[in-house]
Amino acid sequence: MKKMHIGGVYYGCHNIGDEAILYSMINSFEDMYEISVSTYDSKWILYEFQNIRLHNIPMRFQKPKWGIYSLPRRNVLKDIFRIYKEINYYKKNDLYICGGATILSDCPWYSLRTVQLAQKAGIPSFLWGVGMAEIYDSETLQYISNVLNSSNVKKIYTRDELVKERLLKIGVPEEKVSVSYDPAIMIKGNLIELRSYLSANEESLYNDDNINIVVTVSGEADVVKKTPVDAIVNAIKNIQVKYNANVFLIPTGCGIQCKDLEILNIIAKETDISKTVVISKEFSPNELVGFLKKIKIIISSRLHMNIFGACAGVPSIGLVRNKKIIDFATLLKMPYLQLEKLTKDEIVNSFNQLMDHYDDYIYDINATVDKMRAQQKLAINELNQLTINISNKKN
Repeated sequence: MKKMHIGGVYYGCHNIGDEAILYSMINSFEDMYEISVSTYDSKWILYEFQNIRLHNIPMRFQKPKWGIYSLPRRNVLKDIFRIYKEINYYKKNDLYICGGATILSDCPWYSLRTVQLAQKAGIPSFLWGVGMAEIYDSETLQYISNVLNSSNVKKIYTRDELVKERLLKIGVPEEKVSVSYDPAIMIKGNLIELRSYLSANEESLYNDDNINIVVTVSGEADVVKKTPVDAIVNAIKNIQVKYNANVFLIPTGCGIQCKDLEILNIIAKETDISKTVVISKEFSPNELVGFLKKIKIIISSRLHMNIFGACAGVPSIGLVRNKKIIDFATLLKMPYLQLEKLTKDEIVNSFNQLMDHYDDYIYDINATVDKMRAQQKLAINELNQLTINISNKKN
């Protein structure tokens, strides 16, 4: 069985979206390959997948300063030695998957450096389900183009057609790029033991006859600065009164660096506390999709909460922090609102619109998700065939 190494994303940092991408990739490829994963925290991976090889990797490649990738005060020789060890690790594998998330704009100087390590190790690379929002730095765009045009990058599978168009504009050949959609779209969702996440009273709210909605807001510092908490709070109050709705506030960025829980607790204190629940325990991706199947509408600035909603057949209102929210909302024909200029009335009006035309939105979601899943299966088969062809050429 050939060996596949997966990396390029900060796996193990308790971002449920990233873990969902990994969960889906392992499920898609584990029958064909012996898989290893680069991770900063192996606990979640070991809990879900006992047979996966783990490669703990503390390094993070930043944008170079004066041509040097080493962080200040770090011993450059030690860094060179660690990179040498990384290359030797890659050599133990037959192919490298740099996969998922918005890595081409969120962390290109990390994710694509791993592709360069694979190149130095002499193994082919594939980018899987990758996203790219807006990038204004010409040096970064040139770096992305240079790496993706290298000969060891055999194929780039993007999260949607808009990402593909952005790559073509920076000079990546069209024959090298296909659309696979986000890997997380394959998650179907399991029935869950609610008591693992909710108290008895909270479980009663979830199961009563009133509608349930989910609100997710990013706690990342740059997003919090442009998040009008008052508008979100007042919209929730309005929806709770008009629809007698139960509100579940769920973080998807659960690592200490994300701080989703902090901003959600602030929102909760200002709403009807008797009908508002903050779920502090970190969901597994599969169980979160299962939980969402009893949710009516999602309001979220976290892309993967909206993707999880689509997996569960639930419409969402995207709160736009960058183009990735717009891209997904456009794909599913869902409403989206600019976060910085957000008002209570915009949220409420979008919510009312979803409620008034609910069946139409559900039809569009389910049809689009079916299309995305079918395309993902085709991409999986294509990648498997490409690796066979590459192996045959070597032999």
